[in-house]
Amino acid sequence: TNRTSMAQGHDGTSTQQTTSTALTAPKGPRPNRRGVSRFFDSQRPLLPDADDMKQQVKQATYADHYDVFDFYKDTGICQKIARSEWFDILTLCVIFVNAVWISVDADYNDAGVITEAHWTFQAMENAMCCYFFFEWVVRFGAFRNKRD
Repeated sequence: TNRTSMAQGHDGTSTQQTTSTALTAPKGPRPNRRGVSRFFDSQRPLLPDADDMKQQVKQATYADHYDVFDFYKDTGICQKIARSEWFDILTLCVIFVNAVWISVDADYNDAGVITEAHWTFQAMENAMCCYFFFEWVVRFGAFRNKRD
């Protein structure tokens, strides 16, 4: 339906305006009474296709996984140490001992700085630092390209 109304302009003349009140179908999903789009009115299915899901699972399962050994050199002492299983086990053991030592240090070391601590605390701190520095040097030296 159309409505016609009279409006008066600034100069005093009257103009006739026509407005349309016809209802038009909204584009996209039809809104419900609260103005929220209805979920079930969309054209896409509620659940994805089973074959598509199987394909996605296969791709995720067989995808290439990141392995740091792929970036190591093929020869040399650093890559040999870094690839060895005993080096990984030793590193994990040192990490565990360091975690335990941190708790011992927190409970029994009353010194404010390491130079004022008992010699055992100083020795353990320096031993842990030396091993982790050695690990870093070995792993860094094992890389073929140092920017990897």
